[in-house]
Amino acid sequence: MPTPLDLAALRRHAVARSLFPPTTLLAAVERLGGFVQADPLRAPARAQDLTLRHRVKNYRAGDLERRYPQLPLQEDFFINYGFVTPELRALMQRFEKHGLIAK
Repeated sequence: MPTPLDLAALRRHAVARSLFPPTTLLAAVERLGGFVQADPLRAPARAQDLTLRHRVKNYRAGDLERRYPQLPLQEDFFINYGFVTPELRALMQRFEKHGLIAK
């Protein structure tokens, strides 16, 4: 019979599968599939800051926007507006070219 899950076990399970050890900003974006959703609203915080704060070592709110010009990232629409790696953007453009996703 399986062991019943308590809240602490469920939390450990979720964290182990959704977070990874803190890394660099670019490595975190790449590990997140090459896309981080951008959000202009700050209630309670911007989406990109909530996503990256536990994944990037010493991350502070606004780091992605401040460092964006120096990183090999581009702004684009994937599912939502956000920051994408050039590799993901090139892949998305190939899908658009062949009519596999809407422009």
